[in-house]
Amino acid sequence: MTDDDRLIAAELAIGLLAGEEHVRARSRAIVDPAFAQEVEWWQQRLAPFYAQVAEESPPPYLRERIASRLDVPMMQERRGTSSWRLVGFGGALGALAASIIAWMMSANMPAPTVSPPQSVIASRPLVASLLPTDETKEPPVVVLLERDTRRLSLSAKIQAPDARDVQLWLIRAGATPISLGVLSAASNKSLRLQRTDLPDVGDALAASIEPLGGSPTGKPTGPVILSGKV
Repeated sequence: MTDDDRLIAAELAIGLLAGEEHVRARSRAIVDPAFAQEVEWWQQRLAPFYAQVAEESPPPYLRERIASRLDVPMMQERRGTSSWRLVGFGGALGALAASIIAWMMSANMPAPTVSPPQSVIASRPLVASLLPTDETKEPPVVVLLERDTRRLSLSAKIQAPDARDVQLWLIRAGATPISLGVLSAASNKSLRLQRTDLPDVGDALAASIEPLGGSPTGKPTGPVILSGKV
């Protein structure tokens, strides 16, 4: 399966296809088990992001208003489907989904196999979308957890004020926050976790601003700037 096939499967899984393009992809999923498994894999990984935001369609006059202010031609359609479809897909959340797809594909993540054993499913990466809180205007950050290597990677660096560090926390239901590590300037996009601190599906992750070296109390002391569920 090519990268373009994987992209089409991802777009079908999260509703970015329309018209003939959607019909072709849906028909292929019926007769091609490998493609159907790819669609299911993307649905399992990306569906939780869209449960957080209600769908909202743009008003009919918006496209014409934007076009009238642009000094460039409108974008050409790709594979027969207008690029405008992203606007009706939840605005920023649709853009975030596209960045997640691109980032996961660029990381050469392994394609799923048909009916994998439970041991394989348990070792598949987990994903969390850390969204900004009221305390910050930080952009969203995608967190990828490779459970077999216990490596946690961030899609972008989280900025901290001068003389401060960013600290990442694991928050399990009804439990005290657990520090996953300090995202210093030298290691801001990657952490190696202890086996006992591995997040699971449904756990929450949060990033707070702390003194250099991390919280002196073992609990978040500064403002929480990003948070989201695994």
